[in-house]
Amino acid sequence: MKFLRLPFLFSLLLLSLTSTITPADDNKDLEVMMKDFVKAYDQGDVKAVAQFYVQDDGIDVWGTAKDEHATNLSEVKEALMRDFKEAKTRITTHNNRTFTRGEAGVILSEWAVEYQHQGSSEWKQIPQVRTTLYVEKRDGVWKIRHAHWSDPQVYHPDGRSFPIDKK
Repeated sequence: MKFLRLPFLFSLLLLSLTSTITPADDNKDLEVMMKDFVKAYDQGDVKAVAQFYVQDDGIDVWGTAKDEHATNLSEVKEALMRDFKEAKTRITTHNNRTFTRGEAGVILSEWAVEYQHQGSSEWKQIPQVRTTLYVEKRDGVWKIRHAHWSDPQVYHPDGRSFPIDKK
């Protein structure tokens, strides 16, 4: 009976080590993926940014403009072309948080977005863009299935959940 206990205890130890190491590695991988995504976006590279998304249907992306909604990779690429034709960006990420459960994960982040309209020399800023990326691991690589960007409403005073009606 003693003979069986040692492999069993070793298996438990190994299982506990891998279950604590894997999520930390996945969380680090997710943060690196997001930073690489931002870098490709800042470079205005449609092909490079598109590689971060799942390559099949079932994508859902919401941008900050009311008409920015994509449901497949072709629409994502169209939206990226529109973005890059309109402006250059410099994005800084803050308060990055990642969560994983098996082959799925979520990246939450706040982005400061500097942008320069094409033909202008002036840089402007959106100080806070809230970002949510839902990702799935495909062949060992994290890919975006859903993305949502929003900037907080400036019409809502601090401490209020709804805008104040103007009379």
